[in-house]
Amino acid sequence: MKKNTTTPLIIGYVLKVPYPAQKIGDFIEIVKAPPSIVTYRFSVSKIAVDEKLIKDGNFFRPILFDKNVNDTVLIQRYNHAVRAGVITAIAGENVSIRFINGKPKTAIVKYDKVFDVVNYWHFNSMLQPCLVPVTSQRGFDEMNQRVKLGNYFETKEECRAVINKITTILKNKNERN
Repeated sequence: MKKNTTTPLIIGYVLKVPYPAQKIGDFIEIVKAPPSIVTYRFSVSKIAVDEKLIKDGNFFRPILFDKNVNDTVLIQRYNHAVRAGVITAIAGENVSIRFINGKPKTAIVKYDKVFDVVNYWHFNSMLQPCLVPVTSQRGFDEMNQRVKLGNYFETKEECRAVINKITTILKNKNERN
């Protein structure tokens, strides 16, 4: 499985200690204005936050997001279904997605519902290695079934090694008969 090598981007901050009129876990968005002015505010109440408190690190924890625009990702929907899509924009904790198939065509989801696409290897009935990208809930269900059966591999080399063992066993069995 290919690991994401994107440098994480700070998309905002989360309150980690009590703060006046706010709850622990509230999201602080980064507001950029021309020419190069950056301000911070709570996303729900729109109350401004002093930059010194952000930089101090005692009140707020940065939220890192390791995906970029045009990355293909998986989105976990409200009913635990999974869909594949492409990131079209990142705005604070919201990520705009254009889905690869199905309807709706686009959606805005929270950053914590976005995951890397899963690729895995298995062998087919002809004992050939096959690469499978998981892009739907059905794909996840098939992958979990292959994990249970022992036909799930992280790399093509692992898959070929098992195929070689199976073919050796079959050849030895045929030679005995």
